[in-house]
Amino acid sequence: MTQVEEGYEQAIRDMVKVEKEQGLEKARQLSKYQGVTSLTRDQAMEIMSTIWPDAPQADKLAAAMLCATYGLNPLANHIFLIKFHNKRLNRDDWARVWGIRAKRLLASRKGGYSYLDMSPRLMTEAEQIKVWGEVDKLNLCFVTHLKDMKTGAEVYGYGKWSKAENAYGSDKGNSQANMASIRSESQAIDRLRPAEMPSGFTIADEDYINAEVREVAPEHSTTITFPKPEQVEPSRDAVTAEPQAQKEDAGKGDKVGRDLTTLKTITDMYKACHADFGLQPADVMKELNITKWADLTLTPAEAYNIIAAPRQ
Repeated sequence: MTQVEEGYEQAIRDMVKVEKEQGLEKARQLSKYQGVTSLTRDQAMEIMSTIWPDAPQADKLAAAMLCATYGLNPLANHIFLIKFHNKRLNRDDWARVWGIRAKRLLASRKGGYSYLDMSPRLMTEAEQIKVWGEVDKLNLCFVTHLKDMKTGAEVYGYGKWSKAENAYGSDKGNSQANMASIRSESQAIDRLRPAEMPSGFTIADEDYINAEVREVAPEHSTTITFPKPEQVEPSRDAVTAEPQAQKEDAGKGDKVGRDLTTLKTITDMYKACHADFGLQPADVMKELNITKWADLTLTPAEAYNIIAAPRQ
C-alpha cells in the first residue's frame, strides 16, 4: 500500500471516529479539516466550537492557538477540551489537554531521539534513593531515558502514580503503570526539548480520554483534568521545570475582577498579568507560545484571558 493510500484510509477512519463521537452533522461540518496539519487559528477555532461548543472561549482560543502554532489538529486526537467537576468549588470547569502522541510528534519534528535502557520502565529502589533520597512506598515510580540522536544529549524523566488509586479506563486496558509511564515520558520530553514544549496543557493518553464530567478530589482541584496533573518530585541530578500545578497556584485567588476594556496595549496586558498573577513579561510570552511580541496575533484582552483562564 502506498503512502497516499494509507493516508486516505487513515482519513476515512478518522472521519468515521468523528461521526461516531460527534454525530453525522458535525462530521460533515469538519470533514474539510481531516488530515490538515497547518490549521489557521480561525480554522482551529471552528473545530473547537463545533466539538466543544460549551467550553469557555478562552480555553477554545488557547487550544486553537496551540494547533495553529505547532501544526496540530483536534480531529487527529492531538488536543482536547475536557469538562470536569471541581469538588472544592462545587462547579464544572474545563481543562486543556493534549495527547502524549502529539507531544512525541512535536519532539520528533525538532530531530530524532531514542528511548534507552528499555524505558519507560519501573524504577529500581536504588534509582529512587539516588533521585529522591528514599524509596517511595506509596506510588508506582517510572523512569524514561531519552537520547537526542543529533547532539547525543541524554535526559531522564520521572513519573508517579498512587498505588491506592485506580487508573481511569482500567476496564479498557489502562493501568497504573501506563499512567506513571506517560508522566515520566512527558517530563523527559520536556527536558529534551525545553524550548519547544508549550505550557498550560495537561498530558494524557489519547486512548483513555473521555470528555464526560469527572469527579475531582479537593486536593487536586486547581488544575485537575483526566488524567491528573503530574506530581513528580524534582531530580537531584537534573534541573526540573516548576510543576505546572505549582505555577498555576502562584498568585492564585478568587476570580480576578479586571476590566478587560482597560487593556488597550500589550504593555497594559503584561502589566496586568504581573499585577494579578506575578508573571514577568518572559513568563507571559511563554504561556502565549510566542518568542517576541511581534508574533502576538491576539488582542491584549484575548491574551489576558488565555493566561487568566486556568487561574480562575
